Amino acid sequence: MEVTRRCHRRCAFCYVAGLVEPEAEVAVEDELPAAELAALVGGLVRRTGCDRVQLSGGEPLLRPDLLALVDGLRAQGLGQGQEMKLSMITDGGPLDAAMARELAVRGVGPIQPTLLAGRAPLHDALRGQGAFHETTRAIAVAVAAGLTVTVSMVITRRNWREAGAVADLAFALGARTLGLSRFCSAGGAAGAHEALMPDAAQVHFAAVAAAARCDQHGLKLASVVTIPPCAWPDPAHPPLKVGVCSLMGPRTTVTVGPDGSVRSCSLSERVVGNLQTDDWEVLAERLWERELEPCRTRLPQACRACAYVGRCHGGCRLSAEKVFGDLEHPDPLAPFVPLAP
Repeated sequence: MEVTRRCHRRCAFCYVAGLVEPEAEVAVEDELPAAELAALVGGLVRRTGCDRVQLSGGEPLLRPDLLALVDGLRAQGLGQGQEMKLSMITDGGPLDAAMARELAVRGVGPIQPTLLAGRAPLHDALRGQGAFHETTRAIAVAVAAGLTVTVSMVITRRNWREAGAVADLAFALGARTLGLSRFCSAGGAAGAHEALMPDAAQVHFAAVAAAARCDQHGLKLASVVTIPPCAWPDPAHPPLKVGVCSLMGPRTTVTVGPDGSVRSCSLSERVVGNLQTDDWEVLAERLWERELEPCRTRLPQACRACAYVGRCHGGCRLSAEKVFGDLEHPDPLAPFVPLAP
């Protein structure tokens, strides 16, 4: 649930297209009122049987009625005693102690801020001046207020050596989980492939370093974005559990914009309709026809003989389409060598 397109950052790796400045009037006009947006998403949750909603943006903390939106979502009954699980992706910069306490009282969590390095210069080079200080401060504030924090690290060509240091820092600040994400060439970062896409060896180095430090500190380690098995020297025993892309797995995601528009994965720019005007059955059919079915059936030729193709399906199809202009091209992170059983 992208609650706003306003953002105070312009991160080099950001996959969100169409971000605007925090004070932009066009963004405010594009945002449905909190009660209306909460009702639309609540209805979608009940229709699909989903019980997990992740708030994102832009920067969700820049929405002045964020707490009203959370309260509106909480008021949506799921039936059979189910409670909606609310998490949030945030830079953390706008978070203060009062807001952190309010979010904790409302059961929002985990919150997911991003750290890209164990020191300010590299982190700020990728996110903007002052970002490191603001995010580390926000993590400490969140933990003090009782919020559960999952620190996310996006592995890029510029920061892959920093994974161990990020794990150390996340532990020191009180986070409970480190989530590793690989760079995806989509949305706002579609043109950053040459500068930021790591190779498989760099991703493996980062994952091994993070796993060792997380094991040492007792931190949980997770993968935020799927990584193709061929990126690992031993694909049968990866250094972390990587999961399956939501476009190809048994369960998919639905992304709702601040105006009620509907897409599949948050990396996708294909709008299939709007919750204000379209029935869910119509939206679901469009999602299947325009993105889910093509991604599942148009497997990359180079991947078809791979022993892991049933799990991987060629990796991130949307990144491949953005970089190579072809949905049937393998993931940009893949070495394009089919693996034997």
